[in-house]
Amino acid sequence: TEEVKELTYRAVDKLFSKGAKAIVIACNTATSAAVAALRLDYPDVPIVGIEPAVKPAVKMKRSGPIIIMATPMSKYKNEADIIPMPCAGLMEFIEAGDLDSNELKFYLKEKFNKYENKDIAAIVLGCTHYPFIADRIHEVIGGDVPVIDGGLGTCKELRRRLELHD
Repeated sequence: TEEVKELTYRAVDKLFSKGAKAIVIACNTATSAAVAALRLDYPDVPIVGIEPAVKPAVKMKRSGPIIIMATPMSKYKNEADIIPMPCAGLMEFIEAGDLDSNELKFYLKEKFNKYENKDIAAIVLGCTHYPFIADRIHEVIGGDVPVIDGGLGTCKELRRRLELHD
């Protein structure tokens, strides 16, 4: 956590030195490690962290658990059955440009095999890389399960905070 926090601070300081008016920490891990401290150190600048979009999944009120493809710190655990699904190695597929290989499909099938033939309320993408493989996730789990990306909510929050800071 300390290393991630240090790297995040270094990146944020560099962005501010180049004139950034706001910061979006587009990484779930960096958000959990550093966003609270950054907001204390830079109280006059909008700093938005990305978090898994659990709220829209909970509001759908579908039957079955909500699977979060991340290691969540969920404030909604009393409102829904929330299951964390850490996906070590998945980001590496995506960064290598592997969005459709048999190896990727096998990885996803292995991750979701224990939920086969069970109700799933929603899948929440907990990493900014994962929307690139949303179609592959649908192939594995079926097209009727919502796959939710938090990017739009992050954009709306950034806009709200920029407007507050004029």
